[in-house]
Amino acid sequence: MRSGWTWLLLGWLMPAALAHAEPAPLQVDVVSSSFVLPGKIARLDALGAPAGVRFRQRVVDPATALPDGWPAGSDLVLLDTPRPADVEQVMAVVEAPLQNGKVPWLRVGGGAPASGQLPAEVARRIAGYYGNGGEANIRTLAAYLQAWRSDAGTDGLPLPQVLPATGYSTAGSQWLDSPHALQAQWQRDNQATWPKVAVLISGSMLSGMQTQVLDALIEAGRARRIALFGVWFDAAADDGLQQALRGIEVDALVNLTHLQNGSARAAEFSTLDVPVLQALNHRQGDADDWRAATTGIPMATLATFVAVPEAWGASDPIVVSANARGELQPIPEQIDALAAKLQRLAALRHTAAADKRVALLFWNAPDGERNLSASHLNVPRSIEALAATAGTGRVFDARGG
Repeated sequence: MRSGWTWLLLGWLMPAALAHAEPAPLQVDVVSSSFVLPGKIARLDALGAPAGVRFRQRVVDPATALPDGWPAGSDLVLLDTPRPADVEQVMAVVEAPLQNGKVPWLRVGGGAPASGQLPAEVARRIAGYYGNGGEANIRTLAAYLQAWRSDAGTDGLPLPQVLPATGYSTAGSQWLDSPHALQAQWQRDNQATWPKVAVLISGSMLSGMQTQVLDALIEAGRARRIALFGVWFDAAADDGLQQALRGIEVDALVNLTHLQNGSARAAEFSTLDVPVLQALNHRQGDADDWRAATTGIPMATLATFVAVPEAWGASDPIVVSANARGELQPIPEQIDALAAKLQRLAALRHTAAADKRVALLFWNAPDGERNLSASHLNVPRSIEALAATAGTGRVFDARGG
């Protein structure tokens, strides 16, 4: 009898337990090129998991193929394509299986959004949360996706927080939307009188919650009483950078992004008349790999990230980060070196011209100070002209070797 009662009790309890079981996680496949580092998707997954939404990256490149039968098993496919080239690369692989399947999908980045198997309003909301990014938006996205799957109402959920076209960052993934707000932040932090350095970034650094390198630069500057801040702007506007910096006197710029509209940037750099330093990311390996490399900058990136920016007015390229565990992480000694250089540049800009000393190092062969030649140019007179333009009127030390 006891055995019979036991089975009867289990038969009553099991349906009740199943009725209260947690639903299966909602599976979101994020398809991208290798340009989107895994660290971003790991952060999305960590934020979505408590709400029962899991994010999984599928990388499309010549060495990686999608699983057979894909996208079966996914509840939603997000195509993360920051650049037009990423759109072309990803769509070449996924377009056919997405069009032939029934899984909802949405493409964000690299142009106008596109979607399939999704109502227009749902697509707009998902694109708004994902495209603008940041912790608050991703947490709300997870709640929205659960409500969408269960047909629950979504009216109580906040709308996406929109990343401004021009914005500023002084810490983490939080942004400010005006120079006034930035200056108020400096007042609160007792940094109003410090030299200012603008770090040019893309808004995707904030939306993707990948601010480790910027945060390290800001912290290194703070230790030297220099106020570094991230700024992104409308690259299509010929005066986008100047508009972003209107009312802010900066002593230097650091470029930490792939700048667009080069002719406009070159003109703006000339107008701003401050040093522009080129910061680089080592995406091919971690910091130890970079330290052991035979060249500081891979040849594949030299033209795009060194030669072209130099033509616009950027100089002194320096590697500041490396790819560790799927995220760009700061290289401490490189961050420190850049911050130290910025400190010296700021001090130099606030030194009277009469108090500056100029040293000129030149290369010649055969060596010797009496052999100043450069393709038959008159080097001494050129130096004299440059010194006069700089306001010193003289060269204090010239050495060749």
